[in-house]
Amino acid sequence: MNLKNTVITPPTSRREWAELFLDIARLGLCFYLLLHPFGISFREIGGSTATVGLALYYILDWRGSVLARFPLRAVFAAFLAVILFKTLHSMHPSLSRYALTSSLHATLFLGLAALETARTWRHISWMVGCMAAMACAQGVAGVYQYVFNHAFNPSDVGFLQTHRLTGTMHTPRVGNLMSLATPAILALPALLPARWPMSRRIVTSLLVAAPALFLLVFSHTRSGWLGFVLVITVFGVLRFGPRTLLGVAALVVFFLLANGLGRFDPAVIAADQRWTIWGAAIEVFKAYPVFGAGLNTYHAAYTSLGIEFPFTAMPHPHNIYLQFLADTGIVGFTVAVAFLFGTLAYMLPPLWRRRGRYTPHGLIALAMVSAYAGYLLTAATAHEFFRTWWLGLAMSVQGLGLACARLLREEDGTP
Repeated sequence: MNLKNTVITPPTSRREWAELFLDIARLGLCFYLLLHPFGISFREIGGSTATVGLALYYILDWRGSVLARFPLRAVFAAFLAVILFKTLHSMHPSLSRYALTSSLHATLFLGLAALETARTWRHISWMVGCMAAMACAQGVAGVYQYVFNHAFNPSDVGFLQTHRLTGTMHTPRVGNLMSLATPAILALPALLPARWPMSRRIVTSLLVAAPALFLLVFSHTRSGWLGFVLVITVFGVLRFGPRTLLGVAALVVFFLLANGLGRFDPAVIAADQRWTIWGAAIEVFKAYPVFGAGLNTYHAAYTSLGIEFPFTAMPHPHNIYLQFLADTGIVGFTVAVAFLFGTLAYMLPPLWRRRGRYTPHGLIALAMVSAYAGYLLTAATAHEFFRTWWLGLAMSVQGLGLACARLLREEDGTP
């Protein structure tokens, strides 16, 4: 190819400009998924690029967009309306504005970016492949940390004091990231070259998964473990049948026997601070039952009620469902549940129709839907909804799951 004779012509029509911005959004999302845990700047660059590209695409070609015809668009609009309303209608507007502005430009809309840019299975394969590579690379960082007793940051207190692996995230909560990203590796047999024998693709997938699973296990993140158990359960039941439940149960029992109850000891769980934190969230809900106290106001709300903790004050209830209940009341909670679980309900039917059968597209979709289901369980005990690194990846997985389901429904001829 003679590059000297290659002429790059700029877009000349509105449609061509729209396609260019869609490509930019797609590139930004791939960048985000590939380099997500390796630095805030990578997440900001990738997430902002995807968000801005998506916004410009919608301005130029809204009628041609996936979202304009998507059956759940009203649910998305209602959820965004709740977020905006509870930013304005808040007992502490500055805290609410902070939650919104910190996530608006680089994380909150990544689900829509994934849904919109993943137009074909090839696009989805790129994105899922980026996520699988990221999970493996972060796992390798965890293995290195374990072998050489190395803290990637001198201030990595989580590793230096507890020796729970933290990878490059500098927090044991990397386990929650790994429970969300590692399922992408389950799709590798469909992503690797089809000319390879299936046995080679499976062995390669296991090798890629090994470091990721190592970090997931030795981060000792209970919420991440719970989410990943659900990932394996959903994936196994829909791929291999209900008997998989016995295998999952045996695996969990073996793991607990081999490692001891540890953080799952009933005494440890009974003494967990979350019970107190969750109780405070319920008290906030009782005080603001209809519309809630306002976005990101958990700490301000329970303090105003005279509630004190016998430990360090908590800025959020470590449970996104209780967070929505306290922050947005029963109205916002209902909309949030419709948004979080309504999307899952959209994803499951085409996978149910393919249960027990291997198809490359079905396997990719199953990996993403399983990951999203795991997130919904992890979210009951971990973080807050607006934790930017977690929100961005979760919304990306949600969007990819929806994109997969949309394409499978088109193959089936169902809406």
